[in-house]
Amino acid sequence: MTTEETQRHLPDVFEVSDPRNVRIISHPIRYAALEELFERQRPLTATEIAAVVGVSPSVMSYHLRELGAIGIVHKTKAARDGRESPWVPSARHYSVAVSAEPRSQVRMRFMDAMLVPLRRRIERMLRQRMEARRRGWLETDEYTVLSMGTLVLTREEALAAKREIAEVWRRYEILGEGRKPEDYPVNAVYVWSCLPDDKDESRR
Repeated sequence: MTTEETQRHLPDVFEVSDPRNVRIISHPIRYAALEELFERQRPLTATEIAAVVGVSPSVMSYHLRELGAIGIVHKTKAARDGRESPWVPSARHYSVAVSAEPRSQVRMRFMDAMLVPLRRRIERMLRQRMEARRRGWLETDEYTVLSMGTLVLTREEALAAKREIAEVWRRYEILGEGRKPEDYPVNAVYVWSCLPDDKDESRR
């Protein structure tokens, strides 16, 4: 079975809800490896992932085995010519129930781990944008790499904004379901949040 055929037979979502497995994924190196595999959706060796994450292949092999133990990724069949066997994701997407972990320090570690690949992507995009501007290639900004601000709202307005934003993203997520990323010119990674400031969070 080819890689493309295997992809078609993958389940849509691998759900992680057991607190023990949440703790395993919350390690920054493991989460970075997980993101790389699920983003690319193709077989990658420990050496290839290690080069992106910035660790040695032996360290990456250890962390991939830890992820493999919970089934979220798995090794392909061993290469007959002695080459390193690549790893593949066990689904098209994954979902982690961070709230299932009762310990706040573990939840925070997972949130920090989630930010590492995002920061890497933002930094890469900013460098590419600066280079494009330097060469005169960038006429209009195709992406919003990073945007921050403050919305001064009532509680009802904040809830309405959250619903509307969620509806917009869900509409475009539905459009992209079943599409192969390599066949489309835009693959946008997004993170959005609607958080109160910390002046008096209990009132919000």
